[in-house]
Amino acid sequence: MCSYEECKNKRNKFVIASINAAGEMETLLQNDHKEYYFSISEWAATQGIDMTEWNRNFCAWDHINPTDNYFDRAESDASMNVFWADDSVFYKMFRQLDLDNVIELAVGHGRHVKTYEPNARHIVLVDILQKNIDLCKERFKGNGKIEYYCNNGYNLKELGNEEYSALFTYDAMVHFEMLDIFEYLKDIHRVLKRGGMALFHHSNNTSSYKNSYLASTGGRSYMSKDLFAYLAYRAGFEIIEQNVIDWGVEKLDCVSLVKKT
Repeated sequence: MCSYEECKNKRNKFVIASINAAGEMETLLQNDHKEYYFSISEWAATQGIDMTEWNRNFCAWDHINPTDNYFDRAESDASMNVFWADDSVFYKMFRQLDLDNVIELAVGHGRHVKTYEPNARHIVLVDILQKNIDLCKERFKGNGKIEYYCNNGYNLKELGNEEYSALFTYDAMVHFEMLDIFEYLKDIHRVLKRGGMALFHHSNNTSSYKNSYLASTGGRSYMSKDLFAYLAYRAGFEIIEQNVIDWGVEKLDCVSLVKKT
């Protein structure tokens, strides 16, 4: 960290300000006629950087060593009950999945596996981070029904056609860029058997078309219930059920269940 005067003296071309200091920093920069960008993503867009790829990779990198002990909190009973309590909208929809050959996308540290593993015949755990895959391999060492796949963050190209009975993802796709979600939907349609279902927890945040992992509440991407339904339909799915939910902010997220017909 350095002060504004130190940054100015170093002739930095731009300054990234924290949320708390953003207004003050913007005033200082304007008064000094300095070039600045309000966010990293705004700067990246001016450099010809592929913003979908950039946001995907930044989101993944930011989850390597979370500073707020996210994964520890996520494993608490209170956090797990959001998904797995008997009256949870997630769990009610999850119970419609056929767990014969199931994929969990963006598995993280594998916190959900223990809740459904006894009812599954075969499981593929997928994550963009090799670190998460390695942690899961150690955590579930000796469990012969589980396979592991470190993917690229937008498709499942290493998995076979029409082999899987279901896929789900909880508390991860809310961060995914819309363009990546569409790529995923098309490839998930490819790997599911006919009649297979997929359950997605995704963003319902259209407060600004600039929404991304860095530039919105809770890292929610630009997405809505209806936009997701449209993308899923265009990927070949039938929409079975959708439920808009609160996640700290009213109607921030949605859970969608789709079927390959």
